[in-house]
Amino acid sequence: MADIVLEQGYIVTEYTRTFNQVKQSGRFTANEIAYLGNVYTTLLQQSLLNISQLADILTVGKMRMSDDERLRAIDHIYADTDDKLTFLRSFDQQATILAVQRQNEQNDIHGIQNLY
Repeated sequence: MADIVLEQGYIVTEYTRTFNQVKQSGRFTANEIAYLGNVYTTLLQQSLLNISQLADILTVGKMRMSDDERLRAIDHIYADTDDKLTFLRSFDQQATILAVQRQNEQNDIHGIQNLY
């Protein structure tokens, strides 16, 4: 359970950091930023749903489940949260790589312009 909450924290922290970097980089169009924002918002909403489901599972009397069913449900939530964090890290990495590539292209253009 602690790992679920920890990974949820990573999702929020890492998405916030990368999204702010992307917006401030000047390397993305408004449409691209809106797309990234939609992906991040959807991911965050889905991961918060996992936390809500975890709270429901752990609240006494909220759901009728055997201990084994609770453990399986918690394992499922952990696996889903972990998948979301893995996706986020890959998505963030791709956005960062794209920003660096665009910066390098801009530097190359300026370098060529300075030669002529």
